[in-house]
Amino acid sequence: VMFLVVLLAAVLVAPAAGIPGGIPLLIDTDIGSDFDDAWAIALALSDPRYDVKMILTTSHDTVAKAQTVCRYLTAYGRTDVAVGIGIKQDNITGPNPIYKLWGRFYNLSHYPGVLHRDGVAAAVKLIEHQHQMGEPLSILGIGPKVNMGTIGSHYGVAASKVKQVYSMFGDIYNCSRTNPGRCPEYNAAEDPKGSTAYLHGNWSKVPYICPLDSCLYAHLGGKNWKHLLQHNNTAHPILHTLLTTFALTAPHSVHTGTGDLCDTVAYYMMTNLTAFHFQPLRLQMQFHADPPKNPWYTWPVKFPKGGPVNAAVWFSADDETGPKTMADHFVQILTNQS
Repeated sequence: VMFLVVLLAAVLVAPAAGIPGGIPLLIDTDIGSDFDDAWAIALALSDPRYDVKMILTTSHDTVAKAQTVCRYLTAYGRTDVAVGIGIKQDNITGPNPIYKLWGRFYNLSHYPGVLHRDGVAAAVKLIEHQHQMGEPLSILGIGPKVNMGTIGSHYGVAASKVKQVYSMFGDIYNCSRTNPGRCPEYNAAEDPKGSTAYLHGNWSKVPYICPLDSCLYAHLGGKNWKHLLQHNNTAHPILHTLLTTFALTAPHSVHTGTGDLCDTVAYYMMTNLTAFHFQPLRLQMQFHADPPKNPWYTWPVKFPKGGPVNAAVWFSADDETGPKTMADHFVQILTNQS
């Protein structure tokens, strides 16, 4: 399968409408920090149960991340989705090369859809609008909690009108499949103040979090990967664009499959709560160095006065069946066979 024959000067198709009657959804993403964000966004956009209203960029250079998001949406034919530029912290674009190899060539002024320069303010307005329409917004958070902490704490009235919040966040018992123990998970540790504000946000319902305990079991390979490759054509613009950009960033893996796709598990949790075993917990961020030589070395710990969460600590099914069923679902959604 030749991925690089078409370098996405782009697969431009007519803009598609949002999914009528779908659950209104906002995605908060740090796309470019790792490639799993792109997979999670593609799944949500392909899922007929959801109507993605806005994609909000978070953490570090949110303008650069918006370029990447806009180029994806244009190639997907989904410029009906609004894009919000979140709180910009600096000019760091992230370790994944997708921005330098692909996203940076997109001119934001050419985005055919709606682009909000103040993404957080636009997200708050969207939350209020959806509430007034009687179709409250849900949020899928797959990045550090810079924006979500701000919405949850500084815009508490709006936060109380969000239907439900789902996030890939932290670790509870294990941060590795091979070495049990705790570690600083990126989405939680990158902005501890934002994470604290998120945990104590004025959300209408207790947030669902998908920690590393269950997130490290999402990857695509074997028969599932071969099935995706068979559908890598312009008749499947989202999958085709996704696989082409994956080839740019991971050229040695294009014929074998992906690594861990942690953020996709948060998407799956959102779609199927019964697939996971949840623990109701109260968490707070805590440093684990004395003195803290690295201010990033922090993670959420159980604490009586911490923020409430429902943590998906593991799959409801056995060790093999749960992740396999999830991977099969991903393939069905991305190949339009659901």
